[in-house]
Amino acid sequence: MTQTREEWLLKAAEVLNGRLLHEELPLLKVSVGWPKGVRSGHALGQCWSKKASQDGDSYHIFVSPVIQDTVEVLRVLLHELIHAAAGTEAGHKGTFAKMAKRVGFEQPWTSTPATLGLLEVLKELVKELGSFPHPGLNPPMKKQTTRMKLWVCACGVKIRRAGDLHAKCLDCNSEFEREE
Repeated sequence: MTQTREEWLLKAAEVLNGRLLHEELPLLKVSVGWPKGVRSGHALGQCWSKKASQDGDSYHIFVSPVIQDTVEVLRVLLHELIHAAAGTEAGHKGTFAKMAKRVGFEQPWTSTPATLGLLEVLKELVKELGSFPHPGLNPPMKKQTTRMKLWVCACGVKIRRAGDLHAKCLDCNSEFEREE
């Protein structure tokens, strides 16, 4: 029987908690999705507390759809499970930091790099769980077109403007030229 991504993630959350975290987790909904308005990629996961949930009783965890590596999915999921166990209000301090260190993460707690020992455990779990059933996404990166360009005239007056400029300097009546 083929598993959906969500079924795989819920099973992985159960296994991660049983083998590493050992905490009483709240009711979870786990899925693939863009973390809070982030498309280009800093946040790889996100945990929303039950206060944000419309049903009021479940935490929602999202793993970025750009991640394809199964070990990385497990690492991100474990980080977000710690948020659910510690309570999202803990941020990356206090209880969160203690739990993260206990399972084999290292500082900085915002990105939680895995120790070699934790990586080995995660690799073993991949053998048990199988590969994450998700091909990953490569979203097109939107080119920034509104960057301010520097324009300079012969007398040294500098201005910044988005786009082209066809104007003369009021000080020396020279044409502005784009400086690369």
